[in-house]
Amino acid sequence: WFLGSFGEMKLMYDNLQGVGGFMSEYYWTSSETEDTVANVKSFKQDDRLYNSKTVAYYVRPVRAF
Repeated sequence: WFLGSFGEMKLMYDNLQGVGGFMSEYYWTSSETEDTVANVKSFKQDDRLYNSKTVAYYVRPVRAF
């Protein structure tokens, strides 16, 4: 299991709407912009934020095959 990149989370958003129990909130991704800042993907709308890693958001692990 691993934390998906922004692109992988976008694929989940695009393909799993209504499936998988996603909350209509923001989820952390593994895509970083700085050592202390990472990308966050919205599952309420197709949106991207950059935020400090000290802020609490949901996570959704991706299974490696």
